[in-house]
Parts: sequence; structure tokens; C-alpha cells
Amino acid sequence: MPINGSLENSILRPLLRLDGVEEVHFRKDPDFLRIWVIINRPDDGVENTIYTEYLKALDHAGECETDLCVLFRMDREIGLIAPQGAQAATAV
Repeated sequence: MPINGSLENSILRPLLRLDGVEEVHFRKDPDFLRIWVIINRPDDGVENTIYTEYLKALDHAGECETDLCVLFRMDREIGLIAPQGAQAATAV
């Protein structure tokens, strides 16, 4: 299934709205969406909420292949750990 703006919005926007999430980055290929969620430090509660929201969003994603990683900033600047080739999602 091709990646389109609607699919990005249904998966990325809910993640951006979660407490503890600092940034969401993504890279889309024709048939695959890679997502990186950046939080400052490991936090089971925040991570569980991220994965729960992600799984709910996947119910609406259909056949699209996706992958999600949670990155821990550990007080470093986000620019130092943002994935290469990815773009930052916005809450628009």
C-alpha cells in the first residue's frame, strides 16, 4: 500500500501529542514507513503509551508496512541523535 499524507497523519500525529514525546521523525519509502519517536530518558509508562497508540493507529493503516523505534536522548541535543535521512513530523 503506498504511503500517503493521510496515513502519515493517522500514525504520526497521535504520537506527537503524547506526554513525554519530544519529537517524531519518519522516512517513507514507496511501501514502508519508518518512525522514530524521541524521548529524553527511558520511561516504561511513556514507552507503553507510545506503543499502545502506535498499535491503535496500525488498525487504521491497512496493509502498510511500518516500523517504530523509540530513541532515548539522554539529555543530548536532539540534532545529535535524529535519524539520518528522516524528516521531523509536525503537529499541524
